[in-house]
Formats: sequence, structure tokens, C-alpha cells
Amino acid sequence: MQLTQIAVNGCTNEEEVIEQLVTRADATPPGKEEPISVAIGIRLQRMNLISDTNSLHIDAFLTREWMDNRLNFDDSNACRTAINGNTLKIWLPQLTPINGDAFQFHTDTNVAIVHSNGSIIHGQRFDGQIPCLTDALSYPFGNTTCTLIFQNEQLPQNRLQMKWSDTITRRPFATAAPIEQVGDLKVMHISFLRNISAQSNGNFDKLILEIHFSRSSSKTLLLFYLPSVLIVCISWLSLVLGPMAITRAIMNIGAFVLLLLHYSSNMADLPRTTGITAIDIWKIGTMLFVLAILFELVIVTCMASVGRSRRLTRCCRRLPRKKGRYSMEPLYEELNDLRQRKTRITCSCCRYSALIVDFISLNVFAATFILFTILYFSNAEDLVLYFNDFQMGDFFID
Repeated sequence: MQLTQIAVNGCTNEEEVIEQLVTRADATPPGKEEPISVAIGIRLQRMNLISDTNSLHIDAFLTREWMDNRLNFDDSNACRTAINGNTLKIWLPQLTPINGDAFQFHTDTNVAIVHSNGSIIHGQRFDGQIPCLTDALSYPFGNTTCTLIFQNEQLPQNRLQMKWSDTITRRPFATAAPIEQVGDLKVMHISFLRNISAQSNGNFDKLILEIHFSRSSSKTLLLFYLPSVLIVCISWLSLVLGPMAITRAIMNIGAFVLLLLHYSSNMADLPRTTGITAIDIWKIGTMLFVLAILFELVIVTCMASVGRSRRLTRCCRRLPRKKGRYSMEPLYEELNDLRQRKTRITCSCCRYSALIVDFISLNVFAATFILFTILYFSNAEDLVLYFNDFQMGDFFID
């Protein structure tokens, strides 16, 4: 908004024009037969994402443009075609933000420009937090939409009509370069919508600003999914250790704790969403995978313990009476510990059965996790929809 000047000999300066308009200016709406048309514009200056509340803090410049014939000074031979109207007592269309928190309109930034034909442009800086909604079905690869709603609560639609300014919809940013990224989110596009709010005292215009974001999938894959896959691989590789029962238990429990730490540390960067998300399914799936490997260790360890019982191993072979020495290295016991103490030999059929179980588990767990990963990334939305619609009553048959 700039004040243009016309070089006219003997023209009326701005102070004299203002003195003329003071007597005609009024803080009441212009009396017109047709509705007053007000064009609303928002130029975004700064945006900050608040993950804790899943909201967006915006700092913007709000403009209102309308016509008031009472301030027409075409016949005044003014030196400028537009003057500063901050000192004039003019009527200002009221806009009320009906969603969001901590809105503050900075009165020290108010600018009012009055043109010679009676059109007025009023600008004002404001900031506040607007709510955001993340699509749970496609999260974390889906879109996040932040919405700001302005409503005219001053005059009904038959007296006052508000719409988005065409200029603002083409260039909604106040900065020299458009804002393309806010934190981890990329700005996809901005929508300017207009609805009608029906109330008991009439219909009122409602202006909606929607800012659509998309999350960077490469960062999510690199910093969230890849570390969790590596931690799961540590647990899976413990199946190769065979007889190292204590070592395997430590690896599995350590992998489970690492998963918990990894997920809890990433929760601060993830926005709050309603319902079950794909992230929740991935976390539960990986933790169940580690617990299943730990449960497999319990099974093969029990098989080895059973193999050292004289009563339960008579069907396999007759145990020698000699103690303290092994005919071969014991399986599924800590070797360094058992070499130093006298104990019974584990039944050979139990040893080899436990080895077979480990070998089968090594391949089955690998195939299961690969299948889960493929199913997860190819049908994440269907999985999320299924778990969100799941009811405990589905288990029961009438």
C-alpha cells in the first residue's frame, strides 16, 4: 500500500483533504441499498509448527478493502490520489477468528489508506495459533492441514458480504520468497474458501484459510524406520548364536529396550493424531517381533533343560554315569560356565532338536518380518482403517 502523488498546479495538500473528510467520516457502516462488499487478504510472514499441540503459529498481515462514498475526494483537486487515513474516524469491518488460540492484533501496525474514489484499504498485523489436523490413515506419509476461520459477526449477508481478495489468493506471502518449508513439513498449497454461517439473526460470511503440508518421507525413513529395522536385525541375529543362551537373552532384552528408547525419543517430533496410526502399528509389530524371538529362546532353553533330565531322556538313549566331562561341546548352555562345573550331559536328540528349531526360526522370522514390512508399506492405510474400526464385539458371535 503506497501513497501515489499527482503533480498538479495549485492542488490541495493532504492536510487540507483530511480536514474536509473529518466532517464526513463516520464510524457507522455506510448507508447503501446494496450490500457492502469487503475484500479480505492475508499475507503470511512467518509460520512455526508446534508439535506438542499439533498447531501452527502464524504471523501475518491482514488487509480489508471496501468502498465508502462518504470519503470520496475526487472533486478536491488533491495532490495525492491516496492519503493516510489513520487520523480519520472511519468504520472498520470486523472479523472474528473463531478457531485457534492466543490471537493478538497489533494496533501499533494499523495502516489505513483512503483513495480519492472512496475506496479504503486497512492493514493490520496479527499472530496466533491455529489448529492442525493430520490424516491418521496415511500418517506419517499423509498430509497435515492447518485451518484458520474468520467470521463476520457484525452485519448479516444482506448488509455485508466478505470475500477473499483476488490479489492475495495469487500471492499469499509477505516475504520476498514464498515460504516452502515449516520445520519438517513442506508447504504444498494454500486454499482460500468461503462458506455461509446460518444463524438465528441471519446468514453471515465465513472465510476459511487452509494451509496444506506434507511430511518429508526421506527424513522419516532415515531417522525413524531405518534405526528400528537395524535394532530388530540385532534381535534376529541372536538366533545364529545357538548355545549362547545368556548372551542371546541380553541381546533380545537390549534390543527391546533400544526400541522403547528410540520410539520415546521420536515422540517429541511427531504430531498428535486421533486414533491408531501407521506409526503405532509399526511400533507394536517390531516390539512383538523381538518378544517372539525372546519367547523362542525360552522354548529351546527348556528343550535343553529337559534333555538333562535322566527320567525324561530314557527314550533317547542311556545316559553315562560319568560326570564332569563332555563327549562333545554342550549346546544351549553357556560353555565357559559349564566347563567349570560338574553336570549331566544334555540328550543328543534334544540338542539337535533345539538346533533345528533355531534354524527354522531363523528363516521363519526373517520371512515374517520381510512380509510384514512389504504389507505395511503397501497397505498401511487399509491396516490403519481396520484397527480403527476394530471392536472387541467382533470376537463374539451372536
